[in-house]
Amino acid sequence: MNRTPPTTTAAAAEAGGTGFARLPSLTGMRFVAAFLVFVHHAFYQSFFADPGTNAVLQRIGIGGAFTGVGFFFVLSGFVLTWSATGDDGVLAFWRRRLVKIYPNHLVTWLAGIALAVLSGTAFTAMQVVPNLFLLNVWAPDPVLLTAINQPSWSLCCELFFYLLFPWLLGLLKRIPEHRLWCSTTGLLLVIAALPFIVLAVLPDTPTYPGLPASASQWWSIYLFPPTRLLEFALGILVARIVRAGRWIPISLAAAFALLVVSMIVQVVLLPNVYGIMAPVAAPLALLIGAAATADLRAAPSPFRGRLMLRLGELSFALYMVHFLVLTFGRLALNTPGGWAAPVAIGLIVASFLICLAFAWLLFTCVEKPLVRRFGAPRKRLPRTDAVPG
Repeated sequence: MNRTPPTTTAAAAEAGGTGFARLPSLTGMRFVAAFLVFVHHAFYQSFFADPGTNAVLQRIGIGGAFTGVGFFFVLSGFVLTWSATGDDGVLAFWRRRLVKIYPNHLVTWLAGIALAVLSGTAFTAMQVVPNLFLLNVWAPDPVLLTAINQPSWSLCCELFFYLLFPWLLGLLKRIPEHRLWCSTTGLLLVIAALPFIVLAVLPDTPTYPGLPASASQWWSIYLFPPTRLLEFALGILVARIVRAGRWIPISLAAAFALLVVSMIVQVVLLPNVYGIMAPVAAPLALLIGAAATADLRAAPSPFRGRLMLRLGELSFALYMVHFLVLTFGRLALNTPGGWAAPVAIGLIVASFLICLAFAWLLFTCVEKPLVRRFGAPRKRLPRTDAVPG
């Protein structure tokens, strides 16, 4: 195990007032996770004329989305723990986190309503109001869960995490350092067992649209904030292990390869309900810990380059705009039957570039200035974030 305290590395000089180093690879990895979610939603637009191609791509894409969202939840717990100093009060912490996520949400919520009106897409107050206040995932109603800007459901979970974080961190800090790995293993076992428990307890009907699970089963496993809190807590434990200098000697390349293999198993062998987080939770934890350790040791990392850092900065905005671009762009094209493969691929690439352009506008005009104005901490914190995108 690596027992060298993070503060003794050369990278620790970048830590500002925290005494802990910045972890740029985690910022670059955020873009990869956001891109996986984009690919999932692009494939579900059925750009291809061949139904079989669409079906295969949708199966592949949903596995990437499961992994991308899970990555964000684990990373969120890791980053908040890594940067925690205890200098700010609870209200100051909540202010910083709300300023980070809510302005982008509000802008895309308004844009979603405007696009729905312009396109003639029906919606009700019971859809838009809970979504405005990030409350729409607290009931197993598909109509509420997919309201306006569908990816915003994960912000409901993040908001729940932020509200609990000061107390959850205090609770998990009570675990002695020599028991952190045992606790992490136990938590991973709970995550793996959760689908079996939910499917045994909850009814099989009514079926959630398009998925081999009931609405209550799907909601309980994938969308229910207390369930996803397990992944957030996993990130907290991984951060504590790295900060304590007890990380195992696994390379970033090996951790990444393990995640890829797990994603293949997730897509090929496991039904949707079993394949949400159970096969990838441990690889994601290992990948995040390995990336952080690589940064601390100044080891090579493909996620640390200037382009990846810039894309990582745009990733939350990309996450928030991509669904609107894909959904209403597809409606505007008005070709239900899809296109031949070269045209379909070109449209997906063009959609991604448009999403990047809107993400840059949202980041530059909304996210960045408001975070600088209202979200600045009293002491400089590591330059990385875990909000999806």
